Amino acid sequence: MSEQTRAWLAYSLPGSIVLKLPMGLILMALLLGWAGLGAVKPSEAATPLTWVAPAVDAKGMTADGSKVIYWVMPPGGSGFAESRLWVRGIGPQSTGTIDGVPVVAEGISADGRAMVGNANSRAALWREGGGWQWLPLPPDKNSAAAYAVSADGRVVVGVSGRVIGNVPLGTVPTLWEDGQVRELGLPPDRGPCVEASLTAISPGGDAAAGFLGPAGCGFVALLWTRYSGFVVLGIPSGYDATMATAVADGGRVVVGKLMRSDGSRFWTVGAFRWTPEGGMEQLAGGDAAALAVSRNGRIIGGLAQFGDVKRAALWVDGQLRNLHDELAPFLQAGDVLASVNGISPDGRYVVGMGARGLERFAFVAEVPEPPEPPSLVAIWPIEGDPVHAMISWQPPAGVTRYRVESALDPTFSFGRSVMEFPAGPYNLLVVGTPGWDGGVFYYRIAACNAQACSGWSPTLATARRIWPGPEHWNMVSGGFRFLDRVYLWAQNATPVPGKASDLHLYEGLQGYGGQERRVCRAVMPGSSCRTDFPTASALASASQSFPPYGQVGIGFWVR
Repeated sequence: MSEQTRAWLAYSLPGSIVLKLPMGLILMALLLGWAGLGAVKPSEAATPLTWVAPAVDAKGMTADGSKVIYWVMPPGGSGFAESRLWVRGIGPQSTGTIDGVPVVAEGISADGRAMVGNANSRAALWREGGGWQWLPLPPDKNSAAAYAVSADGRVVVGVSGRVIGNVPLGTVPTLWEDGQVRELGLPPDRGPCVEASLTAISPGGDAAAGFLGPAGCGFVALLWTRYSGFVVLGIPSGYDATMATAVADGGRVVVGKLMRSDGSRFWTVGAFRWTPEGGMEQLAGGDAAALAVSRNGRIIGGLAQFGDVKRAALWVDGQLRNLHDELAPFLQAGDVLASVNGISPDGRYVVGMGARGLERFAFVAEVPEPPEPPSLVAIWPIEGDPVHAMISWQPPAGVTRYRVESALDPTFSFGRSVMEFPAGPYNLLVVGTPGWDGGVFYYRIAACNAQACSGWSPTLATARRIWPGPEHWNMVSGGFRFLDRVYLWAQNATPVPGKASDLHLYEGLQGYGGQERRVCRAVMPGSSCRTDFPTASALASASQSFPPYGQVGIGFWVR
C-alpha cells in the first residue's frame, strides 16, 4: 500500500470500514441523507442577494450596494433604453432630466453623491443637491458621452467628437475633472486606428480603460493612467480583438474581453486580465467575459462557462468561483445569476444581471465567504446492499449544511437533482445506485454556511450492469479521483444466493485498450473488490465474469 493511500485511509471511511459500521450508525446516515430532501434554507432576513427590478442592463452601484443604476426598455419595448435609480428601502425612481430631456445614466459614484449620463449627444453630471449639469465640450467638438465616474465623483471619463448631420467623425478619449474638460487624444502607437473610447475608470480616478477603434482597426484594449499616459494592451495570438472593461487603481490590473471576428461582427470568446508585470493572460472559464474589478485588482467579476451553461462568475486571486452556485440557497426555481457587471471598490458587493423565469432582472449581492469545499470525498460500497453506496468526506471549518448534486452525466447538465441536509456528527451520506442496465450516477458535494456554498468537490461515480436479467450478470461499480490516484471498486449484486463471480477493475475502458489493474476471484453476492492506482486517464471501468463465460462491463468518468 502506498504512503498516499495510507494517508487517505487515515481520514476516510473506505469500503472495509464502512462495511463494519454498526447498523444503527448506517441507519442514522440514511436518516441524515434522506432528511436532506427537505432542503435547509437560511432565513430570508439573512439573504445576501436582492433582486432589484426587471432590467436590460445593470450599469453600476454604490460602495454599499444600497443604490443601483440600471436600464429598462420603454413601454412597448421599442426605442432607446431608459435608466432608473434603485434605492434600497425605497425602490426604483427616475434618474431625472436636464433641460427637460431625460438623462440616460451610465454610472454612479461609490458614495452615491454623483451620477454621470448622457442626453442629446451631450455628457452630463449629477451632484447631490445640485441636480444635472452639462459637462463642457472640448474646443472644436460638438458632442460627448460620459461612461464612468470615480469613487468620489470628481473624475469622469468618456469620449468627445464631431458630428456633422448624423455622421460621427471619430471619437477621442476625454476626461473631466472637477468639471474641467481635458481631451486626451489618441496614443501615438495606435496603428491604423482613428478613434478610441474610455469606458471605465478606477475608483481612485487615476486610471481609465477602454479600446481603440472600431474605426480603422476593429477593437484593441487600451489603458490610460494619470502618470504614464496611454498603453495599448494589444491582441494575443489566436484572437482578433480585445476590449478593456474595468481597471483597478493605478492601472495595476485591467480586465476585459478576448474576441473573434468574421469580418462583419465581433463576439466575445474569453476573459483576460492584464498586469504591467505579466501582460495579458486568459482567465479560466472558457467562453467567458471579465466585466468588473475591485480597487486592488484581487476580485474580478463577469461571466464564465460552467459545464454547458454560463453563469455569474468571480475570479478571486485568479481562482474561478461560480457565484450562481454559491448563492443557490437564496435562489428560487427558475432564478439564474447570469453576470457580474460591477464590483464595489472593496470587493464586498456586486451588481449584475440575471433572470427570474423568462424575465431579465438586475440584482445586487454581498460577495459570499463560503467554507472550503469538503475534502477527502469518497464513495464506497455497502456490504450486502448494492442498491445503495456510501459517500464520506472530511468537513471544512464553519460548515452548517451540505448540498449534494446528482446527475446522469459528468458535466451535471442532464438528469440533475440537488438536495441539502444539515451538518452533523457523521460525515456520511447514503445515496442510491442505478437500478437499470448501463446506468451511471454522478455525485458531488459542497459545504455551506449562512452566507453561501463552497465550490463542488471532485466528482464521484457509481454505475450498474444488469444483463440480460438480475439473476445473470449483475454488478455495481464506483470510483473517484484523489490527487493523481483513482480509487475503484465493484460489487457482486446478483440476488442468487451463493452465485460467486469474478470482478475485474480497469484503468481506462475494458475492451477498448483499458489496462486491468486487479481481478478478485469468486466474489460472493453482496461482497466487493477494490483497488487504487496512479493514472492520468479520466476514465475507469469494471466488469463481471462467471467463468467460463465472458465479461460484461461498464465505464465512467473519474475526474
